[in-house]
Amino acid sequence: MSLSHDPVLPLLRTKLVCGFRDIAGETYAGRSGLHASANPAARTTNGAGPHNLQVFLLAPDGTVLHCLPGYWDPQDLAFEIAFAEQLWGVWRDSSLTRAQKDERFRALHVAHVDAHPQEMVDRSPMQSFDKKYETKKRPETSDCILREGSRQPRLRPRGKRQQDEFKTTDQIAHERMAARPFVPYAKFDTARFVDYGRPLYDKRKLDGCGDHKH
Repeated sequence: MSLSHDPVLPLLRTKLVCGFRDIAGETYAGRSGLHASANPAARTTNGAGPHNLQVFLLAPDGTVLHCLPGYWDPQDLAFEIAFAEQLWGVWRDSSLTRAQKDERFRALHVAHVDAHPQEMVDRSPMQSFDKKYETKKRPETSDCILREGSRQPRLRPRGKRQQDEFKTTDQIAHERMAARPFVPYAKFDTARFVDYGRPLYDKRKLDGCGDHKH
């Protein structure tokens, strides 16, 4: 539903060439049960359902500028599209060496977390069942957890239930992208990039924990 709403729709019409790829059958694809095409899409939190959907923002030559896993609010998606345009400017700058481009890519992605408005951060907490999965399956290795030595973001979610040790999904996405400077789409390790939270979502068992239908 993000793509069909303002302020994203005008950007799709004027700034981007759009396409899609069916990821059904990929090892990383989510298994969330059927969602009938006639059923309305639901709003949820940014980054929910990372295995179900990924929004790639590419340069004309297929280089990945940004990837947003899962659902993203239209306001926040538009904000990230503008950021990808800034990265494209770096990629096509012939005065920079490849090493300089990569360094700027990393720095811009990390710095962009602190440019996110409070409302975006408030829309970006991990789903509760995804937090439980990370805590149970990889408590010592998950990069979704704010540990001692982790980069501390400028803002944190204001909701009392979200004031915990977990990073927000906007921070996770930018930090993971910072480790993948200007990678060709064909070589992008999507499976690792979207690997957070539950790969299997069962609404019957998880009702009350949040919803990430797409």
